[in-house]
Amino acid sequence: MLAQHNPVVIIPGGPGLPHDYLETLEGAAMEDRVVLLFDPVGTGNSSALPSVDAAADSPNLLGTASLVAQTRAVVDFFKVNAFHVLGHGTGAEAALELGRSLGKASPRPPGPEPEAILSVILASPVLGENELSPDFLEALRTPYIKDGNEPPLCLETAMAGRSSDGFAGGVAAMNQDRRSKGSAAAAAGPLACPVLITYGKRDVIGDKTVTGITQGLSGGDAPVESRRFEESGHLAHLDEREEYVSLVKNYVTFIDDAWSGKSGETKK
Repeated sequence: MLAQHNPVVIIPGGPGLPHDYLETLEGAAMEDRVVLLFDPVGTGNSSALPSVDAAADSPNLLGTASLVAQTRAVVDFFKVNAFHVLGHGTGAEAALELGRSLGKASPRPPGPEPEAILSVILASPVLGENELSPDFLEALRTPYIKDGNEPPLCLETAMAGRSSDGFAGGVAAMNQDRRSKGSAAAAAGPLACPVLITYGKRDVIGDKTVTGITQGLSGGDAPVESRRFEESGHLAHLDEREEYVSLVKNYVTFIDDAWSGKSGETKK
């Protein structure tokens, strides 16, 4: 039986960042796998948020529930059933919420089926109050070091961008009171699908935080794994591009092959 390589849906962090800085993850695409990226409301080419004052009265526009709904709208638009989801930074909470509601642990039956998430990748997850990495703090005290975490040009461009209508996009959205803060409770209890946590040695999160997230998500039948990138900060997909994209591609391919009953494959 030929493996079906399912789409990977990418959720940007922020709030207030469009998809641009995550475009290197398009490298995980294959002839029969697409990678879906989108601009959340108020960023990039998406619709604008209301004015800053109006948005402050509607905090849900920047909250996790809104990001979950937007992701599901993208999935519905492209008529995707089974897929993998990767959430970066604050987008990790939305990825977890989706995985908790749609995660599946066993192969699907033939024919049409409801939406199913096959795996969740938490890229440098920001969930509640994180324990700052000692290497990140050291980098802050070291002149001219690239991490700690100095944004690359593509991220600076993304942050400076405006929504199509020119209101409250980019930095303006990031400066608003998000109200719905990242919550460590999102990582309480196992998911039905496998979870991979990735982070950099000089990330804003450290080993202690990742261990806590791993323990919070463990206890079920699905594995929870983590990978630290030794030459990276908060943007491992840029700092160690080839290695990171290869990991994501191999990870989701391994899971797709397992669902299709294809043996003899290993993750790298």
